[in-house]
Amino acid sequence: MPFRTPCLRITFRPPSVIWTGLAGRMLPMETALVIAVDALPPEIATLRRHLDPSAAAGLPDHITVLYPFVPAEQIDDGLIDRLAAVIAQVPAFDYRLVDVRWFGDLVMWLAPDPDEPFRRLTLLVEAAFGTPPYEGAYDEVTPHLTIADQAGAQAMKAAAAVAAAHLPIIERAEEVRMLQKPGEIWSEVLRLPLGLAHRSELKLRPAVEADRAFARSLHHACYRPWVEPIWGWDEDRQDRLFAERWESAGTSIVELGRAAIGSLRTTEGDDHLLIDDIEIHPDRQGRGLGTRILRTVLDDADSRSRPVRLQVLKGNPARRLYERLGFTVTGETDSHLLMLRPSVSWCSRSRSSTGARSRKLARDCGLEADDLRFVPVGFATAWLPSSQVGFTFGHEADLGRPTLNDPGGYPYT
Repeated sequence: MPFRTPCLRITFRPPSVIWTGLAGRMLPMETALVIAVDALPPEIATLRRHLDPSAAAGLPDHITVLYPFVPAEQIDDGLIDRLAAVIAQVPAFDYRLVDVRWFGDLVMWLAPDPDEPFRRLTLLVEAAFGTPPYEGAYDEVTPHLTIADQAGAQAMKAAAAVAAAHLPIIERAEEVRMLQKPGEIWSEVLRLPLGLAHRSELKLRPAVEADRAFARSLHHACYRPWVEPIWGWDEDRQDRLFAERWESAGTSIVELGRAAIGSLRTTEGDDHLLIDDIEIHPDRQGRGLGTRILRTVLDDADSRSRPVRLQVLKGNPARRLYERLGFTVTGETDSHLLMLRPSVSWCSRSRSSTGARSRKLARDCGLEADDLRFVPVGFATAWLPSSQVGFTFGHEADLGRPTLNDPGGYPYT
């Protein structure tokens, strides 16, 4: 459960996070700063729940930035502002969990690559607040995601084999979470965004007829690895199938910088949003691009309380990705699985009762009031630019925004 002691209120405001007040006396408690790992495959997450005692204590799948941080009773408005400024010095970054490693024979963990941004965050926070990691117990701190901790040699070796089979895992770090431990269980207090200066220029633009040749080559490059082993590859037949399906209306081209690297096609149903097709060129897969697009589509559907449907070719590993994002199989054809993700209503607009607040925040951020959305974040709330929360089909959209994680790039359908 989130921390709900009456003496504490938290509010989020771009571009920084403000602790709005403390009243009364807080009991001493530990705090920690972590980067949550949201894309951990269910097979590995289940192992961690059984083999890492910290999971039972409420710690999410994570890589530690600094523990212990400042005791909770010392945290006030000024400290939160200072911490937000320090964390914002490190831009949001993509990374992979690439290898199973061990601390002796007692702890099994996954190694992030690159690990330099994690190390830099730790060093910056330590320098700013004088809080050495693990109270200075180690000469060097290694960024890691613990999967098993003193859980028995046989169980840990079996878990290591399972984890290795699911690597690499592609992730994106965009925020640092502060946790506190008022008793036996950790709970989340707030989230502080990493810097945004180096966001990748990933965008969507409406397709035009001149994109047909690119779309054809993209279709063939993405589908051939999955179609050919099952049915063989008939170039003429695939050309006909592509010609029957493709049209510029309703299709968006994915661009990285100024280069076209993929496409997205969606259809609005009576009671759902259908993802007809999403493709990222094989040369660009595995970089966290495809799911950044997919998560943006899901966020938009959630903001309108619409479930999302899609189909995926049997044998395509994208099924694992979809399941991580909340899709479940609802049926099948001879060649495809039919999947559904129910609506998750986490985002809403506010233009009436909170109009004055939105106008003030808009002025502070150099935005129009209608460009802000009111978003619940845990038990706190945040005003964020609409471009960072939702997505408008048929218009150019900047997808290099916060809250996008990507466990992998596949030809999706």
